[in-house]
Amino acid sequence: MAQTIRKDFAAKITPIDNAAAPLADTRPNILIVDDRKENLLATEKVLKKLDAGIFKANSGVPFTPNFGAGGDPAGVLGSDATFLTPNRKIGGECNTLVNPGSPNNYIKAQCFAIPTAPSAAFYTANCDPNKGKGPASLECYNLFGNAGRNILIGPGLVNLDFSVFKNNYIRKISENFNIQFRWEIFNILNRANFAVPSSAAIFDAAGVDVSANDIITSTQTPSRQM
Repeated sequence: MAQTIRKDFAAKITPIDNAAAPLADTRPNILIVDDRKENLLATEKVLKKLDAGIFKANSGVPFTPNFGAGGDPAGVLGSDATFLTPNRKIGGECNTLVNPGSPNNYIKAQCFAIPTAPSAAFYTANCDPNKGKGPASLECYNLFGNAGRNILIGPGLVNLDFSVFKNNYIRKISENFNIQFRWEIFNILNRANFAVPSSAAIFDAAGVDVSANDIITSTQTPSRQM
């Protein structure tokens, strides 16, 4: 009786076609974090080939506040003063220099000031009276401010790309013939990833605050795309 059971059991065993069995979805989910946007783009291009779900994040692009006065107020034989920096105020609300999430008022202009001459004599000898608010203010466009280079940080970037797909193997046509149905969503969170402001000029040649022009007019990524 035992022999008969073994014989019947063996007869019911059929070989498994490993090639025909659908494979489980083993795609990786990848988190990319970097402070340099160019590194994110390069890494994403490589990882796209892995057909992975990719989440990107970076802290924003640094940029420099400037006068935007034009001319050569510092006498450095340059044709543009946009590389000249103002003074930076410290303390209180000026411990941070930007308003995150505010595209119409991103730079805290109140945290910057035009450099001033140490005395009226210094102003008369070294400063351009045609720029700023005149000798009484001691505002001296000929002086470099203490604000460092790239002390402003642009809006950060958070982006999640997602895809789902289904493989359909048709063995009647070929052993490896496959029709794949795919649905891809870019920026699935539909997050507005703002770019840096269109200008970083804080003051014009008359010493007037022009930071209202420093608005953000574009984004780093498009809206949700499917």
